[in-house]
Order: sequence, then structure tokens, then C-alpha cells
Amino acid sequence: MEDIAGTWTIDDITTYSFKADGTGALILPKNKYSFKYTLEEDDLNQKTAM
Repeated sequence: MEDIAGTWTIDDITTYSFKADGTGALILPKNKYSFKYTLEEDDLNQKTAM
């Protein structure tokens, strides 16, 4: 999962943060939504919202 680890800015409002341990967050100007994910070959799958 190290391949996707880091911060990805989609536009002026939407940013995703991915950690190599399988956790991440959707970061918006007024809210932050944490989640767990898996990465299998070319498929990114959300496991659970935290």
C-alpha cells in the first residue's frame, strides 16, 4: 500500500490522505472523514468508515 501513500489533491475542495497502514481520510474544508482501505493490484476498496 506504499504505492498510494501520501496526500492527493483532487480539486480546490477535495483532498484524500492515504497512509501505508491502510487508513486514510477524505479531507474537505469543514470536515474530515476517516476510513480504512485495501489496495489489491489496480483496485482500491474502502473497508469501513471510521
